[in-house]
Amino acid sequence: EFAKRGSGYYNASATIVDGETQWWKELAHDASDLEHQTKCEDLLVESLTRTDRYLLALRFQSKKSHATSCAEFAEFCASTKLIGKIVRGMCSKTCMCHTHLTPLFSRSGCTNICLANLALELTYPSWKH
Repeated sequence: EFAKRGSGYYNASATIVDGETQWWKELAHDASDLEHQTKCEDLLVESLTRTDRYLLALRFQSKKSHATSCAEFAEFCASTKLIGKIVRGMCSKTCMCHTHLTPLFSRSGCTNICLANLALELTYPSWKH
């Protein structure tokens, strides 16, 4: 949709939800659609056109209006706030959700495949990602 801002127009994708619970349902639904890989990867780079609304949310929450990659949001991986959960969901590999060799206190938001890789690593210490 095109929205008017100041004297011009811009193209923006957005989702309007009733609250945080609905937001997480939307994120989980989209993540399950995107999460077809067999190894831990960042979903944000999987298909930017499908994750634009999450990129916009990350930019808003982080106050990094020009950030485009998981590397630019990595400082929020360990956050226990909402921004951390969103970043871990879209940038699970960058946040190292797949390994115990990370300072993450919370893995909330990490993708299922990355958590499965973590379980493999803990069960079979010699297993390589």
